[in-house]
This record gives sequence, C-alpha cells and structure tokens, in this order.
Amino acid sequence: EHKKIADLRANNAIIQKSTKNVFLSGTTVGHTFDMTIRGQDISYNYSNQMLTTNKEICYEHQLFSLVAKKSCVDLKNSKILMSGGVRSEILNRPASNSNGN
Repeated sequence: EHKKIADLRANNAIIQKSTKNVFLSGTTVGHTFDMTIRGQDISYNYSNQMLTTNKEICYEHQLFSLVAKKSCVDLKNSKILMSGGVRSEILNRPASNSNGN
C-alpha cells in the first residue's frame, strides 16, 4: 500500500525516467513532516526518495522557520540536511493564523 509522504506543486515539471528524477522548476510549494516548503527548482529522485535543491529554500513549521541556501530532504529516513548558510526563527508558541487565532 502506498502512503503519501509529501506533496509538491510547481510551475513546470520534467520527468527523466533514466535517472528516476522529477525536476520541478519555477516557484515550488509543498508539504511534508508537518512543514510547508517554499523554494525554486527542486529535484525529486523517486528511487531513493530524496528532494534536493541548490537554491534558497524555506521550511515553515508552526513553531519555527528555517531558510537554507542548499538543501536535501531524505523522505525515506525523515532527515533534512541544510547547508550554504542557514537562518532560523524559533517561536515560543505557534504562530497565529490570519484570523488572530
């Protein structure tokens, strides 16, 4: 049985069957690990379940946000590697929604 581990939306996508990669180009937004991902030009290797980008990417959670210059998300092992400079913001309680709740 298949289980949804992430969803991603992009302006364009190219599937390269020979390398088992899906290249998401342009503005890309997705969700995984209770976070929203915002970035550009993200590659997904469906053989090893890895999301990678060499462009700035933002991970937003209700208690923190992280911005990295480069990133690799290992969906299979639930790990995120960020490099090239990482900026973080940590909240002491969840951020309120647009209704002030």
